[in-house]
Amino acid sequence: MNMLPPPPPRLDDYRNGCVLRAGQGTSVVQADLDFETYSEAGYRWTGEKWTGPPGAPQNSKGLPVVGAESYMRHPTMAVIWLAYDLKDGLGRRSWRPGLPPPADLLGYVAAGGLLEAWNVGFERWVWELYCVPRLGWPAAREHQWRCAAAKARAYSLPGNLG
Repeated sequence: MNMLPPPPPRLDDYRNGCVLRAGQGTSVVQADLDFETYSEAGYRWTGEKWTGPPGAPQNSKGLPVVGAESYMRHPTMAVIWLAYDLKDGLGRRSWRPGLPPPADLLGYVAAGGLLEAWNVGFERWVWELYCVPRLGWPAAREHQWRCAAAKARAYSLPGNLG
């Protein structure tokens, strides 16, 4: 008679929509994404170094100074990398400008699939203000987004990635 506990599930066993026990409740596995971007919003070149814009607190520059909308609407804003996992057993994938569009992700979003991201507001801005108008990607409806940071806080876990 084997009294050993079953082996722990592998990461690939956690598929999109899988419900897991978490504390006193449950948590649902969602497809996720993370954009890496570039923007000169909130920076000023002095001829020698990058500083914050006039009126910004000392040593403050970039996104925290101008906010996400100004950052996204700046003419230099660009997506430089996208990592995503549809939780379909195929693992993490990536996309960058110059490659064919990520058809699997775009089809998933167009079909109404749910997406999760850490501090999801930023990823939504990237999708809505850059990817839809500039790349022709399908719009994601508001109810398709989930915030992993909010989920962490709901389970009394830290709200930051550090």
